Order: sequence, then C-alpha cells, then structure tokens
Amino acid sequence: MFLAKGEAVVRLITADEIEPLIAIERAARIVASTYRGIGGGRVHASRPSLLQVVGSPFRLGAKGATLPDEGFAGVRLTSKAAPRTMLWTLDDGVPVAMLDESRLYRFRTGVSAAVVADHLLAGRRAGRRQGKA
Repeated sequence: MFLAKGEAVVRLITADEIEPLIAIERAARIVASTYRGIGGGRVHASRPSLLQVVGSPFRLGAKGATLPDEGFAGVRLTSKAAPRTMLWTLDDGVPVAMLDESRLYRFRTGVSAAVVADHLLAGRRAGRRQGKA
C-alpha cells in the first residue's frame, strides 16, 4: 500500500482490544447525550437511516451519524459476517479508528436500553413526586 504525505493508516481495533476499554457509565453518558442531541437537532443521522447493499448473502449496509459533543462522525458498516464502525474526527475529517462491531453492537444496544429505561423511570418518579400516578 502506498500513501501520500499526510494520509492516515487506520488499523482495525479488534473486539478483544475494545472490551477492556469499555466503561458502562461512560457509554451510558454518551448514549444519553446522543439521544438529547437527536432531540435537540445537534446529532444528525444518515438518510436513509440504513443504506442496504442488495444482492449480498451477508446483509451488507451502512448507517451513520455525527456526534458533535464527542467530536466524531461514524458509520456503522453492517454485515452478518464482519460488522465494523469507522470513526472520523470532526476537526479535520481524518479517519481515526475502525472498530470490530461483533461485540460492541450488543453492548451498545444493552446500554441504550438501560438509558431509555432510566429516562422512563425518571419520568414516573417525577410524576409521583407531583402527585400523579
């Protein structure tokens, strides 16, 4: 592979490398911030929400979003065989990481469900404090 001056090489970060770096509390803060960003119009998701590559037996597709509060844009490359996420910095558009999604997807889904449940429970608790059942 030949690179021009200033080009970046992005290495695949494996699931085994990612797992010890994941902190549930930080992930929950990022997911909650992302939901607030979507509601406030700061986070922009891909349109259409999922681009599907027709004709592949591996269910290939792509969807992405910009996360200004985190300083990144990302695209999730869906695949039954080898899902990946590619991240770019919003400072200069340079790719900074490609992540193996094989475990990260399930982790993110679980954290997202917990954040939503916490939000719903907070609403119920607030209603009870105000005398609403």
